[in-house]
Amino acid sequence: MNKKLSYVDIINILAIIVFTYIQNVANSFTIFCENYHIKYYILFLIAIFDLLLVNKSKGKISFFRDGKFFFEAKSIFRFFFIIFIITILCQIKNGFNSFIINEFLYIIVPLVFAIIMIMCSGNKSEKIINILFYWYIMLFFITNISNLTLANIKTISFSKSYSPFESGLSNAFYIFEFYYLVRNEKKKSFLSLFFTVLSLKRISMLFGILTFIIMPILKKMALKNIKINNTIFFLTVFVFVIITLLMNFAYQPEFANFIRTNYGIEINELTLDRYQRTSFIIENKDKINQGLGSTTYFLENYYRVPAKARNLHNDLLRILYECGIIGLISMLYFYFKAVKNNIFSFSLMISLFANSLFNHNFLGAGVAESWIVIYFVIYWINYENKIFFKGE
Repeated sequence: MNKKLSYVDIINILAIIVFTYIQNVANSFTIFCENYHIKYYILFLIAIFDLLLVNKSKGKISFFRDGKFFFEAKSIFRFFFIIFIITILCQIKNGFNSFIINEFLYIIVPLVFAIIMIMCSGNKSEKIINILFYWYIMLFFITNISNLTLANIKTISFSKSYSPFESGLSNAFYIFEFYYLVRNEKKKSFLSLFFTVLSLKRISMLFGILTFIIMPILKKMALKNIKINNTIFFLTVFVFVIITLLMNFAYQPEFANFIRTNYGIEINELTLDRYQRTSFIIENKDKINQGLGSTTYFLENYYRVPAKARNLHNDLLRILYECGIIGLISMLYFYFKAVKNNIFSFSLMISLFANSLFNHNFLGAGVAESWIVIYFVIYWINYENKIFFKGE
């Protein structure tokens, strides 16, 4: 088969490269792009351009109609539809606010772009992921070239959650690590873990290490049964719902006072300001009433702390506060259902949701490029993994 990249592939890859560069290097332009949502409009226009070209090729249309990534996309779109209905009902009751347009752009555009990019790429996903992997390594060096010294490397502290190279690149490198471990490419997977550690995000680093340990176990399980049974599926959803509700309880002011009084532990310091941010939302929960995006809008306008604190840094709590328990269960159910037929994709999704308990990996601005890579990796695992995929 011809694995040469087409002009469309190159345009799509360049779009991701440009926007990841802007996101991580050109800070002033990043703010401009995010404020006016230019990135999402351009990605959407590129996707439409791709689709027009795809329509000229019946083979590529049938590629998607044959079911490749259709099941996964359909499941995730169902979640989008449910929270859209919840958000519309909330806004009918409490007044319309335009931030919902932006919030749905943030989640829909990456999926649409990834779907069409997959349709156009054919069987070239491995090559595309490799190109993006090497680009992310280049991006790390571009970002940190001025302070990449042995002395700075020695200052990395997991306990203090400090690294002079800390960035969201850590999350992306974990995705690459997972992908290369499934592919049995040990050098690239170790290199991915190395950069995950350097660009320290504690949860990504923790899962990076754990994935190295448990991947052989996953592979033995996959040889017996690649699919996740219903018991494990529903149990996983249930566990994440319970964890989210427990975290909601832990962020209540009464609980924080109890811990401070009896154990002398400041939860806000322990959670790196997440407690203060979340408790502020809890205290003003009657104002979080306009559906998806309500917490971010409220923090941006009323939380008088540094601008970076505009995000709740817990996507599961955020969806609980904005769309209620139905929104939370729907999110977990449909994302996990999308990867239920493959133990590797399911395991990857578990790590993403675990990370989202402490970060914003699913919702909000700034995650588009990461999710395009994630969708591509899930596609490869589910449909092009020759070792474990049995064509079911």
